[in-house]
Amino acid sequence: MYLDHFRLRGYPFSLTPEIHRFFPGNGRRKQVDRLRQAILAGEGFCRVIGSAGSGKTMLCRVLCRELHSTVQVALLLHPDLTPRQLVWAILREWRIPTGDGGEGLEDRQQLLERLVALRRQGRRAVVLIDDAHCLPLETLAEMRMLGNLETGSSPLLQFVLFGLPALEQRLAAPEARQILDRFTTLIALNPFSPARTRDYLDHRLRLSGGDGVELLSRCAAFALHWRARGDLRRLNHLAHLALADAAARQADRVTCRHVLRVGRAQEIEERWPGVPSPMHLATWVVGMLVGGMAWHAWALGTLGGVRDMEPLPPARGQATQPVARQAVGSPPEQAMPADARRSHDATPLPVASAPSSAPHLKPNDPLRERILVAHRWLAAASHERVTIQLMQLRDDAGLRRLEAQLAGIVPVEVHVFRIKDGSLLVYLNTFASREEAATFLTRLPAQVKTGGPSIRTMERLRLTVRKLALDFAPATG
Repeated sequence: MYLDHFRLRGYPFSLTPEIHRFFPGNGRRKQVDRLRQAILAGEGFCRVIGSAGSGKTMLCRVLCRELHSTVQVALLLHPDLTPRQLVWAILREWRIPTGDGGEGLEDRQQLLERLVALRRQGRRAVVLIDDAHCLPLETLAEMRMLGNLETGSSPLLQFVLFGLPALEQRLAAPEARQILDRFTTLIALNPFSPARTRDYLDHRLRLSGGDGVELLSRCAAFALHWRARGDLRRLNHLAHLALADAAARQADRVTCRHVLRVGRAQEIEERWPGVPSPMHLATWVVGMLVGGMAWHAWALGTLGGVRDMEPLPPARGQATQPVARQAVGSPPEQAMPADARRSHDATPLPVASAPSSAPHLKPNDPLRERILVAHRWLAAASHERVTIQLMQLRDDAGLRRLEAQLAGIVPVEVHVFRIKDGSLLVYLNTFASREEAATFLTRLPAQVKTGGPSIRTMERLRLTVRKLALDFAPATG
């Protein structure tokens, strides 16, 4: 289609996972190494969570290829299995004859004998399950029972699950609590950033004999990232169509116009939540500029005729500047000469009293000590670290309900700030990176994530607290 035009050896953007085109960037190489180490060390179960098209199947195939020769691997691609079918599928992968027993006891005995034989040979056994979010709860329970088979200090059989975020919701159910305890390794596949998307496209093109910089403009790479919305499968499809469109029009490289054209042809109009289209974005930017200019003009008093502006409240911890007052004994206005009165009128009147920095926290607030601890935590945290903004609670009773729902999640630190309307802002833990925070988010129960938790830097949190939170210092005057 376009191979001769761009002088490529093969199609760089296939929709099927091709192991030789594996992209090690965006932490993918480290994730494969972590899974391999967990299996070779005989740790518990592992799970890999990612949205549709995030590269779970590719990671599964690469792990299967790179496992050491001492590991016996069973790869299951159709996980909608009953407990008995799960045992059958593992035996068939290892080419072990299955029996016809009514309860499957013969098959379980066959599997146990095989696992013991592998351990005597110094080999490990692992089952990789793709699309694991389709596993029924009773099959997950069967996996837990198979994981109980062990000799010494390590299990005879390990499981690695690859699934959508729905797998996390299934494991968070109360009836799956014992199964969740079996997992020791969790890997979250995060979407690519625009820079990583460009590296991915360049990597694929170079493996096919091309040059990503020459064949794909920077604007085209960003347009592909925006259109794909973090979905690698959609990204491959659009890049393939864009190359074909550029070749059909005898273009030397793929530009943004080619990407937008094939995107419209495929009727891919969805966007990330909260991300506007380029036209809406341009309109929003122009509107913000015009609104900013109007506000600035109003602040200077050129629109509304405002003469006196209240000074900004002092930053927390700074002393309030004394307010100028009329000197005692100043002549009243009626006694002033006309010229002096005009000069007096031309001078802006001083503000009667300076506002406090924020309404202060009540001494009898039942959460006063906890809020003090939260402020100390915020002051001591490095601004490069991040935290999880969990939700806003209307009352203190909501905090007690939240902590009951978080019980059993270790380690978790709940920090609360009282804001000016009396409600509470809730933050969880501090993390060294956004990836670490995102991994922790996947462990939270679904019922505590209804408020739409988000990751915030400590510097951003300080600005929020400075703007919204109640002050501790009583009003001075």
